[in-house]
Amino acid sequence: MFRAFITITLFTALHGCANSNTSDDYISDPFATLNVVEEIQPTPHEIHEEYWHKIKAENTAASYKSYLSDYPAGLHIEYAKDKIAAFEFVTNLKANQACTLHEDKWIYLSQECLGNLAHGTGKAKTMTGLYFVGDFENGYRVNGEIFANNILMYDGNLKDGRPHGSGVCMNKGEPEECKYYKGKRIDVLFKQRIEFAKQTAKLSSMSAHPPSQSPTGEDMLMSAMKKKAAEKAMGMLFDQLF
Repeated sequence: MFRAFITITLFTALHGCANSNTSDDYISDPFATLNVVEEIQPTPHEIHEEYWHKIKAENTAASYKSYLSDYPAGLHIEYAKDKIAAFEFVTNLKANQACTLHEDKWIYLSQECLGNLAHGTGKAKTMTGLYFVGDFENGYRVNGEIFANNILMYDGNLKDGRPHGSGVCMNKGEPEECKYYKGKRIDVLFKQRIEFAKQTAKLSSMSAHPPSQSPTGEDMLMSAMKKKAAEKAMGMLFDQLF
């Protein structure tokens, strides 16, 4: 909500002959200032965008359908339609599962079940690009391989759907031993990688030089180290998947 403050200065003069014997005399009143607050209404576009932000924050099929109903020619109708289609696709997949998982974002793709829960060897996936192949117990993934966009990221144990215990992680296409505790990576190699990135960033900031100066050998070394640290930091991405 925008507000404009308009200051109107009124100049007044009171004419009279008080305490005066001539009609030409007058008394000047001090300047009087009046502040008027005028409320400016948001534009239709601003109302539309504010409403759209609320719809995206809710992020449900029902909210996107409400948007299409209220703004059938809105700026974001294609995005809304795509989201509705995605929600309906997931709903259909879940409706056709042989049995279910405790993890709501995962869809079970196999037939091995115990009662109504996934149990045995099977497969599952999410709509965000994660794919799991391995063992299930009572509706939980307990051991197997996790792929992100068809790239193997982890092979090992899980607890409550999160990596837990020893396993093998992939770093730039190469396997390395790793250890997790309830989804958080805790092995020494990973911690060293984080510390290396921090120290490299600190050294890089200390070696900053004016643009007019030519890069020194130290500057080029720091640049190379910063690039290397960025590559190393990519290994941290996997930790965010869980």
